[in-house]
Amino acid sequence: MRYKIKYLILIFSFGLIFYSCKNEKANPEFIERLASIENGLPSPYFNYYLYFKTDDDKLIETNITFLYKLYQDHYVETYKNNLNAFLTDLFTQNNPLKIEEIDIYKNKGYFLNIYDIDKKISNMNIKNIKKRYLKSEQESFILIPKDLSSMSSLKTVLYEMFSNGYLITMNDYGGGYYNIEKFESK
Repeated sequence: MRYKIKYLILIFSFGLIFYSCKNEKANPEFIERLASIENGLPSPYFNYYLYFKTDDDKLIETNITFLYKLYQDHYVETYKNNLNAFLTDLFTQNNPLKIEEIDIYKNKGYFLNIYDIDKKISNMNIKNIKKRYLKSEQESFILIPKDLSSMSSLKTVLYEMFSNGYLITMNDYGGGYYNIEKFESK
């Protein structure tokens, strides 16, 4: 009986840890900032690259401008005019983006790219991804695209970093690399 109780406590603890790690990806303060696009004004966060899985197990690289358009056209009623709830579901992967809805916007001037997921990279832990693919610079990292063998590998690294609470931007001076820094509350 004593071992059963310890076993149950152990399972409960792992479940709690797993749940808290999963929700760490949905930083409410960052989501609130992204959701500030409401009232038709351009988001001050349009320059952040955002990465999410799609319903066909690919990943999309986009920005808040496209997500807001998708939300307005397909999800505003489902989420009862709550962009924050829509974004939270994307971050927690509770409601992956539907590829058929995304395809409607291809070639219409929105920033959106679809990539296959590099399974080798997606199976690595974040510490190994940092060590193998990123260059550390003070309190952030840089990723130089030429250091990866394919576009899918590059985007998978960026997706994994984004999924673990990092902000992704392209450098402003020449576009030769990505800046990656941990989101910090301000």
